[in-house]
Parts: sequence; C-alpha cells; structure tokens
Amino acid sequence: MSFEHYYTSNPTSALIFYEIKATLRDYKIVLQTSSGVFNPKKVDSASRLLIENMTVVPEQDFLDLGCGYGVIGIVAAKMGARVVFSDVNQRALMLVKKNLRLNKVKGEIIESDGFSKIDKMFDNITLNPPISAGMDTCHKLILESYNHLNKKGLLQLVARHNKGGSRLMNYMEEVFGNVEVVAKKAGFKTYLSIKWFIMDKKLLKIIACPECKNSLELIGNILYCKKCDKKYEIKEDIPILLWIWNR
Repeated sequence: MSFEHYYTSNPTSALIFYEIKATLRDYKIVLQTSSGVFNPKKVDSASRLLIENMTVVPEQDFLDLGCGYGVIGIVAAKMGARVVFSDVNQRALMLVKKNLRLNKVKGEIIESDGFSKIDKMFDNITLNPPISAGMDTCHKLILESYNHLNKKGLLQLVARHNKGGSRLMNYMEEVFGNVEVVAKKAGFKTYLSIKWFIMDKKLLKIIACPECKNSLELIGNILYCKKCDKKYEIKEDIPILLWIWNR
C-alpha cells in the first residue's frame, strides 16, 4: 500500500474515526478526528504550543492555514476571532465542519492548496507548516501569508527549531523584516512576525533600481531588481534605495 501524506487532497485510506478531548487556553475542546489527517489521536505538541501562546484579538480576521481538523482555529474562535479554516485535505475539512458544531463556534471553511483559492486579507495567520513537503513549499506559504496580511497583521508559526524551524525563522525575518521567538518547549518554537508596511501600487510602478534603472519587484519586505540582482530594504514605510542588501 502506498504512503499518503496528510496534505493529500483526497485521502484514500480507510476512514477510522477518533475523538480527542483537551483543555486549551482554559477552554474544554472536543474534537472528532480520523485517519488520513495529521496526528489524529492527540493534539500534537507543536499545535498545543502555538495555541497556548498565540496572540488573538477579538473581531479580527483570522486564518487557520493548513488547519487539519481545526483545533487552532476553534480555540481562536472561542477567543472571539472571525476564523477562516483552510486546507487542501478534503477529509480534514469534513472534520472541521463537525468540530465547529461540537464546540459551538462559527467559521468559514475553504478548500485550498495554500492560498490558491483564498483572495481575502487577514489580521492574523497561524501556520504549523508541512516541513516534509520541503522548504520551497514552506517558504511559499510564508511569502503568500505576508501578501494576505493587512498592515500590522501577524504571522504566527510553529516548528521544531532544529528540524527546519531555524531556517523558517530566518526566512520570516527576510520577508517581514522582523521575527521573534514567542515560546519554546521540547524542541519546538513559535515565531511571530508583523507586517508593518504595505507598498502603494502606484509607487511601485514609478520607482526604479538606482543601479540599472530597471523596475523593482516587491518580495515581502524587500524590493528586488531581477536585472542586477540587487535587494533594497524598506524601513518605516520608506524604500531605502541607497542601501543595498547584499545577503
């Protein structure tokens, strides 16, 4: 029998249901899980660390990206956020629908591979990234999270620090211009970045690379010139075109 990842769109493994009961942020949560989703027999240590330490502001738009059976978003909904649950795994989303009812909270459910079917903007995005899918996939999720955050929006991510987490932390610093470690336990760390800047599209069209006069591309918190491979930082909403980032 072939192996299926939990980020498979339509799992074909036999459907076996499980029930989890957990207390998270002082909320008693009941979850129906199943085979074919990530960690179906207990709330995994990484998600638990993120849940217990994440920042959630009531009435803000919150995305549980790669939500699995929805535990992170359900706690955020209990804390007053307006939550969107997204995942590529259809079985996971079926479980989210059940778990919203079980825990008496509301949320929007979107079947999406990353951000492929998400066109909304958010104040808060959480992610327990699929490290086994590769760094390119995880980097893409971080960059697209930046592009789907409102100004002052948060990306909150959890990973095992020595198994890819340190590289993800560095990439968050590169994209957002900031990152901090919020919590750590048993090898896992939660990282938080804030989107301080939104580039005006009209401004982006008229500014040019001071080295070669080519147009610039906005990649996270950096302006990039493809022609001469120069990178320029943005500080306090101002493109620093005389300061070349040679990392």
